[in-house]
Amino acid sequence: MFIYRQVLDDAAEINARLADAISKRASTEPSAKASNADAWQSAADFFGHDDADRTFLVERITTAMRQMNRLSGITTDDFDVILEGWSVINRAGHHHNHHIHHSSVWSGVYYVRTPAGCASAARDGAIEFIDPRHAAPVTARSIRTIRPVGGSLLLFPSWLEHWVHPHYEAGERICVPFNIYLMPRMSR
Repeated sequence: MFIYRQVLDDAAEINARLADAISKRASTEPSAKASNADAWQSAADFFGHDDADRTFLVERITTAMRQMNRLSGITTDDFDVILEGWSVINRAGHHHNHHIHHSSVWSGVYYVRTPAGCASAARDGAIEFIDPRHAAPVTARSIRTIRPVGGSLLLFPSWLEHWVHPHYEAGERICVPFNIYLMPRMSR
C-alpha cells in the first residue's frame, strides 16, 4: 500500500498558531457535515486564506505530491494542480466513517495536534486504510493502521478506503485533510 508519511519536526510554532486559528473558527461557525461523526469540520476553504503558516504547509504538501507523482509515473506538465483543504477538530469519542475521496488524484491529512496517548494506544485516533482493489493480495499488508502524532503529514491515492478510529484521550485531535486535483489545461 502506497502511503507517504513524514513528521515535520520544524512545525511546532506553526502548529500552535494553526491550532489556535482552527479552534477560534470552530467557536464561531457550525460544522460542515461529511464523513465526520460528531467532529467539527470547516468548509473546504482552508487554503483560501493567505498566511505564512498555510504557505509552509502548502510547500510541504507540494513536495510530498511531487515525490508521489514521480514514484507513480504521473507528470503534471499538462495539468493545473488544485489543492483543497478543510480543518477538523475531533474530541474524545469522535471519529470519521469509512470513506474515499472522489474525483481527486491524491488525498492526505496534516495533523496539527494529537492527544498524547493516541500515539501509543492500539487504535485510539488511528487512521486505517484498506486496499479496495479486488485483485489486491489478501494479506496483512492490505490493511494498514497509522497512529499519527502532531506534525504528521500523510498523502495517499484518493481511491484508498480509510476511516479514523475514535480516540478516548483528553484533548483534541486537530487536523487538516486535503485533496489534490489535476485539471487538464485547456489549449491556448
